[in-house]
Amino acid sequence: MMRGSVVVVALPGDVGKPRPAIVLRSSRFMFHTRISVVPCTSQLQPWRTLRVDLAPSDANGLRIPCQAMIDRVTSVQEERARQIIGWLADADMAAIDRAVLVYFGFAE
Repeated sequence: MMRGSVVVVALPGDVGKPRPAIVLRSSRFMFHTRISVVPCTSQLQPWRTLRVDLAPSDANGLRIPCQAMIDRVTSVQEERARQIIGWLADADMAAIDRAVLVYFGFAE
């Protein structure tokens, strides 16, 4: 599974229903059996530092506007990702990267 893939995954815990998620794991680690993902939600919030807006497109496979939940980054076994539905545009992936760096304190 490549970095930037949009997958459908059922995560453990309170975001456990099948939902789109963005693969963060570097493609250099494709041999690893776990993937780090940012889950998405269709419940849009005004929290610009914790949510990145994603518009649906043919390329990303999203059907409705949603937000990547930066505060819900998690890692799961790769087989929990049921299918790849698309790939994010470079600009969307850059926005997620930036938000993750700020959230974890690696950037201001």
